[in-house]
Amino acid sequence: MPTSPSRTRPEPFDEARLKIQSIAQSYGFRMISLEYPDATTPHAVIEFQRRGMGFRLVWEGGIQALFIEAARLAGNDAVSRWQDIEWQIAGKQLPLNRETGAERIEQLAAVLEHFLAPPPAAG
Repeated sequence: MPTSPSRTRPEPFDEARLKIQSIAQSYGFRMISLEYPDATTPHAVIEFQRRGMGFRLVWEGGIQALFIEAARLAGNDAVSRWQDIEWQIAGKQLPLNRETGAERIEQLAAVLEHFLAPPPAAG
């Protein structure tokens, strides 16, 4: 059975990917992998790394949700668990956000900017 284009290239993921990729590059991250859904998995992932840190945009196709996870790295290997950055910033697990439109993509971009920004200088 052939895979439909919407199955292999989820539109919300592609729209978010373009926005997130631009932010990643501005913070010195490089893309290391891009995977789209196939016959065995409904997920799409784009992963970025820079020294000591990685993050990935995830399309969870089974539940139609977008989120970003981050982990500490040693070389190319994660040395911490991948954790949702919205949960890290909030300090607790949040309800699943299943919005996938432009507002959700902007929200993810803002959260990523906050997560990656250097801490404010002590004054």
